[in-house]
Amino acid sequence: MEVYKFFLDILFRADSRQRYFDSVLNTFTGETVYEEAANPEEAPMRQGATFVDVPDYLSPRYTGGDNSLRILKVPLYEGYLVDLTRFGDVEDYLRNHVGKARYSQLRRYKKRLDLCISPRYVAYYGEMDEREYRFVFECLREFTEKRFRQKEEINYELPFLAYYEEVMYRMILEKKALLFVIYDGKKPINITLNFIFGDLMLHWNSCFDIDYGVFNVGHINTMEHFRWCFKNNICVFDMGRGNFWHKQRLINHTYRYQQHIVCKRTFLSVSRAVLYAARPYLRYYLIRGLKKVNAQKLYGYYAKYRFRSRQRDGHSPAVSESTEYTWSDAAGAVPPTECLRAVFPGEEGYARLRGPFNQFLHREKISQTGVQVFEQAGSEDSFIIRTPDKTLQLSFNQKIA
Repeated sequence: MEVYKFFLDILFRADSRQRYFDSVLNTFTGETVYEEAANPEEAPMRQGATFVDVPDYLSPRYTGGDNSLRILKVPLYEGYLVDLTRFGDVEDYLRNHVGKARYSQLRRYKKRLDLCISPRYVAYYGEMDEREYRFVFECLREFTEKRFRQKEEINYELPFLAYYEEVMYRMILEKKALLFVIYDGKKPINITLNFIFGDLMLHWNSCFDIDYGVFNVGHINTMEHFRWCFKNNICVFDMGRGNFWHKQRLINHTYRYQQHIVCKRTFLSVSRAVLYAARPYLRYYLIRGLKKVNAQKLYGYYAKYRFRSRQRDGHSPAVSESTEYTWSDAAGAVPPTECLRAVFPGEEGYARLRGPFNQFLHREKISQTGVQVFEQAGSEDSFIIRTPDKTLQLSFNQKIA
């Protein structure tokens, strides 16, 4: 029996899906997201195959015909989506599902970000310069590594980014994928990979630059996705697995990922398939039982312990170096102009400035275009921050691992 880890990875590739599927129906909306007859004689399912991570609202018709195949469906874990057909537009969704208080909060987040850095929101769909595409993926790798070092967790998805980089550019040009980027100038600060099948968007992978975390760019990014979906007739926004608190505020439908075990309709083949299904079936109900006693919290502690152990053994990069810093009033104590050199936070050699600088912009509710930053001659750890109203000194004190 052939084993394939990810159903959707096969669906992404034209050469693969033609071998395994005649069609895939989105039962949630009734739209066929894929249909193309294949040659049953070439289908691996004649010998049996299993497909993992099949959303239960996607119904594949496997090559070989329904009459000659038996399909066992085993539950794996929950997935979460937003049914957008219940709402007229993004404002209707935010007010009537997310709630007025949360809606006002999200608007404040975006208003503050727009004020402080004047970002660009770019949806790459149908066209994209390939050099920019490679640059964005390089940034995504960097963001993901930094974010998970900050969380002290091992990221098991990072190795798959090379695969997504390989397949996604063509899919963007074919309007089967959307790469959504929030920029500060030319610098990406939030990057999201999405796949599109008809009226379905799979919100696949997203990460932000942790130096911009104060602006809540992840929440703003999600709201901009909803806005794009309504404008482009997307009916289902699938947020995937992971029961995170921020998803619970947004979703209005829960589904199950399944494992499909496909075999011939013979006694021997079905018996083998049932035995094969027993392990994932028992695992699903065991995990459900453990979650009822909050065992996932213990797993969280174990994950951090494992990360730190790997770090001590040299198998994981060290946690991102962070820096303590202090602010002080520099009015009347500014060095002469010849002792100052203008710099820009985030440029080469001054990356550590970006986080504190963003904190300052957010706190003062001021645009970065109205702020000057100077490095003091003879000091790598002291900077002058000047606005029309005040002059402050930013001093970096002690590096801590």
